Amino acid sequence: MKHFLVKNLSKGSITPKELEAINRYTLTPLTANDVFTFNAILCDNDIDRDFERFTNEALNTMQVMFIGKTVISDHHWSTHEQIGRVYDTRIEIAGAKNSLGEPLISLTGKVYILRNEYTQPLIDSINGGIRKELSIACSIGKQTCSICGEPVRYGSCENNHYAGRYYDEALCYTELSEPTDAFELSFVAVPAQRNSGVTPKDYTGCACVKCAAFINIAIPELAQRKKISFDNFAATLNNSTLDTIKSKYLADVNAYLSCKDAPTELLDLCAKTLARIKTAESDAKFAKEYQEVVKLTDELAARRKTRDDFIMRYGYDTYRRRAERGGIL
Repeated sequence: MKHFLVKNLSKGSITPKELEAINRYTLTPLTANDVFTFNAILCDNDIDRDFERFTNEALNTMQVMFIGKTVISDHHWSTHEQIGRVYDTRIEIAGAKNSLGEPLISLTGKVYILRNEYTQPLIDSINGGIRKELSIACSIGKQTCSICGEPVRYGSCENNHYAGRYYDEALCYTELSEPTDAFELSFVAVPAQRNSGVTPKDYTGCACVKCAAFINIAIPELAQRKKISFDNFAATLNNSTLDTIKSKYLADVNAYLSCKDAPTELLDLCAKTLARIKTAESDAKFAKEYQEVVKLTDELAARRKTRDDFIMRYGYDTYRRRAERGGIL
């Protein structure tokens, strides 16, 4: 089990759709006046204080896992500590970059707390910025060394790469993937991730499913090229990746380009990727046309040889008379 910071963002207004989502977990229907809600960043794809980070695929998996999970205090697994529940989650693509230079992608959630005389002090402390840091508890199925890709146990891999140390100027960290379960969300004093705290405005960024789908293929490809910056990523896409993007994600790329909330860096990446696809298509078209020209040239050369052989044997006049009658090409 691993604990991570969650960032509380702001008190949210409750829409009818949100109220419907909340009432999925109640026996008695609640009204907007019965609950207090807030937004939270559960985790992201940046390296945390423990030198660990979630993969984007892990964030997508946990998006489903954390819906409906309980909210408690200090990871004390007791019914007396239950204070709220996560009723919605989403993947957010921020305009910022993480410490690896990649787009910062976060798993965010919405939490509700009952309004009553017992929870009012908690609500006041959240609104006042005192209860601010949070942490998730989950189970991870795969931990991988960022340097060599080998499995990690107890902070190091079999190649003796230790998380937090540098190897050839590259920071070693553990990639967390294949989550198997999500347990709970807790208010804590000191979390694992750095970017904690209540913000004066709601989280902004792209949360389009189609945009996220494109990023899911782009970022793993980038991870395999650790020494290549994100800005130069599009230029490094191989033909296989371009074919995958074209067949599965081309509509997502176009959707991303029309998204008003998409970060500039990712819009630029999509534009460059589309340019690469068009270039590849142009190259493929040229190659096909070239092969057709080569084939036609070979055919013409064969026909010319046949003509020359005929003239050498029977003379040009005979060739001309045959040609006029259509007897020879």
